[in-house]
Amino acid sequence: GGPGRPPKSAVEFLSKEDLYKQVALVRKQMSRRLSESSLYIRHLEVDLLKRDEEVAQHHDRIAAIEEEFRHVLQLATELEASVSGDARRQMEDAGGDRLRILTKCCEDIAQRLSGESEALSYIRKVEVPIAWIGVAEDVKLMGSFDGWTSGEQLSPNDMTGSVTEFSTELLLRPGVYEVKFMVDGKWRLAPDWPMSGRDPVSSNNILVVE
Repeated sequence: GGPGRPPKSAVEFLSKEDLYKQVALVRKQMSRRLSESSLYIRHLEVDLLKRDEEVAQHHDRIAAIEEEFRHVLQLATELEASVSGDARRQMEDAGGDRLRILTKCCEDIAQRLSGESEALSYIRKVEVPIAWIGVAEDVKLMGSFDGWTSGEQLSPNDMTGSVTEFSTELLLRPGVYEVKFMVDGKWRLAPDWPMSGRDPVSSNNILVVE
């Protein structure tokens, strides 16, 4: 005979009840894996917060040492400036201008401390207040700060008539981020924030964290 119907697939042999059970099982497995992934992500977030706290503590200690060292450098500079010409010549005859060498060493160390403190300031996260004012029930901030994934939920605060102020605080490292508000399921731009382009549909807001 001629060509007949193609052979049935495994899905076609399943009854509706069996197919429903298979779908339910897959959904259950996916839900469990998603839950496990969420717990692991939460663990990583807590670990990162602890590390950020440690970085903040190191930054504060280095800043304190830097301030003390600047005080020592200022005293050495003032002492060097107060030495008269005769006394300076006597010091050089006694074995070189050690005070000038000490001052130069203090300057070098102070410069290195300043560089380390500046480097830590770029690693350390800072609190960034975010606000949205308008007529809405649900507001989230989405953006490149988390790869445009979960975003940050804003909480409603003051309400004047139908206008509500939503706000939150983000912990971000210094840098430039692209963000956009999700207001009641629709993308919205903050009109008073800088934009990445002229087209309000394809553009995002720019958030600069210093």
